Amino acid sequence: MATLKEKLITPVAEEEAMTPKNVADKDYSLTTNLKFVVLTAGVLQQEGESCLNLVQRNVNVFKFIIP
Repeated sequence: MATLKEKLITPVAEEEAMTPKNVADKDYSLTTNLKFVVLTAGVLQQEGESCLNLVQRNVNVFKFIIP
């Protein structure tokens, strides 16, 4: 059985290459050489936490993912 990475880098017919693929994984190296990536991440607001502090914590999450 092929791994997820092998499935993503296997050559495909040109019409198949235009078909979007949804991939969810913790291995960010799978995004290498992709033309378009949608990254969603974030933390919930804690009780009593200001919006500014919430934004900063979410910025820190993205800095961890995208160094």
